[in-house]
Amino acid sequence: NSNVGPLSQHTADECERLGVCYRPLRSPLPLTVADLVQADLVIAVKEIEHRPLLGELFPDWNDRVTYWQVHDLDCAPPEVALRELRHLVDGLIESLRVR
Repeated sequence: NSNVGPLSQHTADECERLGVCYRPLRSPLPLTVADLVQADLVIAVKEIEHRPLLGELFPDWNDRVTYWQVHDLDCAPPEVALRELRHLVDGLIESLRVR
């Protein structure tokens, strides 16, 4: 497991800047079929990383997930990745308002 904690410090800083509450924190939990069944929408933030894993662990769900392509710190600085995430989340919220 490559998670170094419950939340990136960059993400925590951006949440603070935006006034988004992100506490209480907990460590990441493994995804389950029950999680997928319960969800109205499942988003994998980095397709190239998550599609193969979903296909391996949950083959029936691989094509029922919305995939975004937001790079991790190995490929993009935090301000670029967080700006892209914000843009995608804003677009998602706007699309839900239109319905």
